[in-house]
Amino acid sequence: MSIEEKLLSKLRKAKGVRKPTTKNIFERVMIIPPRRVWVSNYERNLISIFNPGVVKNGKNIEIFARLAFEYYKYASSLGWMVLSFDEVLEGRVRERYEVKIVMWPRYLWDFRGCEDPRVTLKDGKIMMLYTGAAYMGLEDKERFKGIRQKYSEKLMVLGDVLAYAEFDEERKPHRKGYFKIVDEDEAYLPFSNKDAAFLGGGRRDWILHRPHIGGPEDMRTRMGWNGYVDLDEMVIYADTMEVTLPLEGWETKVGWSTNAVKIGSDEYLVGWHGVLFENIEYRNGLAVVDGEGRLRGITNYVLAVSGDLQESYGDRPLSIFGDGLIKVDEMIYWFGGLCDYAIGVYRTEFDKVMEEMKWLRG
Repeated sequence: MSIEEKLLSKLRKAKGVRKPTTKNIFERVMIIPPRRVWVSNYERNLISIFNPGVVKNGKNIEIFARLAFEYYKYASSLGWMVLSFDEVLEGRVRERYEVKIVMWPRYLWDFRGCEDPRVTLKDGKIMMLYTGAAYMGLEDKERFKGIRQKYSEKLMVLGDVLAYAEFDEERKPHRKGYFKIVDEDEAYLPFSNKDAAFLGGGRRDWILHRPHIGGPEDMRTRMGWNGYVDLDEMVIYADTMEVTLPLEGWETKVGWSTNAVKIGSDEYLVGWHGVLFENIEYRNGLAVVDGEGRLRGITNYVLAVSGDLQESYGDRPLSIFGDGLIKVDEMIYWFGGLCDYAIGVYRTEFDKVMEEMKWLRG
């Protein structure tokens, strides 16, 4: 049995536990729009800054955000900016923020853009999981049949790869590559793999991720998984993978949204998203997983667009998406992309999150 067949067998056994209800427990703190952002090392006009990965580093918040310029083709780069936590606490928006591009497309596997980072601070360095919007060669045609060929006879579109990079203390990147799923002598590259978060953050450790198993026509296989990775080999071990965030009947897809925040000796809080069949709106919830990514508790939707213009309208309407989650004292802060144009910051009390949590295991 191939890796894909084994994973599809696991996927078919997944059962949902959520309800299609929304209780918005977050308040919006601030919005950072692109007109207030100056990109210091690139000359084109910025039109979007969104889907920010974040870490709290001392008194500062470091943000790694997705950037798009002028003609909106989603050929994104990743920019780095620093805020003081006091600015976030008070909801103070500057007249101008300086952002520096630190990651941009360089290879076939991120040629269509570097997207949606999730970041972890480890010994002063940044560990980043992000989406590489990829092209692949025609030698993969049989594996990815049904994908529309574009631009030249030598290239065809592959959905996405799960990419990894490390940044030193000065935030200079060292790019590692992208993950494949392996089992014995077989290697498998899903049509798409994204929406990932580290748990322990070791060289060999557990992550959450969202592989698209099967071909592009298999739309209902987009669910959240865990898996054990080797950062030196850049592999995920198929025999460790389990579905941890099942798709519900009213959703077109689900995925992990944020980095994982440690809240106990073997407990991590992580955001997730679901896209509704009804109006393809993104809505968000929170989950508690253990150190291997197994689900312990989950909420229904607790963060959604309010309906006002700033949250509901943009290049991708009706969406708050990812990518950063921090806990400061007894408050949870969610940094998300607003409709693919701006950064929105939200907060709620940790106790309110726990009140909405449905516990599945001890």
